Amino acid sequence: MKTSKRWLYAALLSGASFTGLLSCNKSNTTPSPQQKQYTISPYNSSSQISGTVNFKQVLNTDSVIVTIKLQGVNQDGSYPVYIRQGTSLEGGPVAYNLGYVDGQSPTLTAEIPLAFSNILTYNGCLNVYRNPNDTVTIVAQSEIGANNIFKSYNMYDLS
Repeated sequence: MKTSKRWLYAALLSGASFTGLLSCNKSNTTPSPQQKQYTISPYNSSSQISGTVNFKQVLNTDSVIVTIKLQGVNQDGSYPVYIRQGTSLEGGPVAYNLGYVDGQSPTLTAEIPLAFSNILTYNGCLNVYRNPNDTVTIVAQSEIGANNIFKSYNMYDLS
């Protein structure tokens, strides 16, 4: 009788321990990174280049991954992309040089040291230039962050 009581006690104890372990198990779900997307518009009536710029949070860091996708580019083209401070009308200093969009594969991905929490209030714009030898002629652009409210103006029609 003592042996069966010991088995019963051991079974109850191990069952209670197993239940306790299950209740302490942490969730395996990882938080999803936040994202914000803006439209890249042709700079003027002679440009056919447009696209999107997406900012994706890198979890547990103060950086974001910037993905640019362009349409209307020449396959043999190479298009420098900069994030500048201020609105596109102000033409502020370059804050981030993102590299080049290749016309054959018109997607660019870069990581920049900017906390995602600052994206919505960022005072900046994104400019796409004609080629690496001409970083003056803008072919497409986007207002980003707080400047997104200015995106409805028409850069080439001053009237």
